[in-house]
Parts: sequence; structure tokens; C-alpha cells
Amino acid sequence: WLAYDDSGFMTISGYNTLRFNAFAVGNLKLIPEKLSLQYTLYLLQSIEERNNYIWRVEPTILFHISNKFSLTINLESHYENIIVPNNTNRNTAMTVGLKFQNK
Repeated sequence: WLAYDDSGFMTISGYNTLRFNAFAVGNLKLIPEKLSLQYTLYLLQSIEERNNYIWRVEPTILFHISNKFSLTINLESHYENIIVPNNTNRNTAMTVGLKFQNK
């Protein structure tokens, strides 16, 4: 899909641009009923500027404890090549949790 990115950082070129946004979602059963991988991948590419892009990766590993509970390890990583001064291009966070699914 197409979207216009107008983030409000008027002093930085590249923030007001038309972007092509693509994403992929998947769920892989690595060991049936024991271990699975869920993921979402994003690419937000400026149509006007080739070097203006953002990507984001969100993989989650699920260790299935029972039919209703899973231990989860989630990684979120985000990269943006045009940034506000004094910021970093890449941000990454990892969380560990317990997932309940009523199935």
C-alpha cells in the first residue's frame, strides 16, 4: 500500500515523503506442538528517495508448555536511515513472557 509520511520533523529532509509499505507475516512450526516461530517483517520505502527507508523485524519464538500456555521470547528490531539528530538508527528490544491462548 502507499502512504504519505508526514512526521512533523520539518527541519529534517526526508520525513515528508510518499512511501511504499510492504509486510510479510508467517508462522512456522519448528517442532510440532512444542516449538514455533511467528514473525512479521516490514519495509517502508520512500518512492521519492531511494536511500530513505525503514525496516522492522518482529520474530517471536514460542515454547508450547500446554495447549493453552506458551513461553515466548520476542525480539523487535527497527532501523531507520534518516533520523532526528542525537538519536540512533537502530532500536532493538527483547521481551520474555507467558502467552495464554484459549483454543
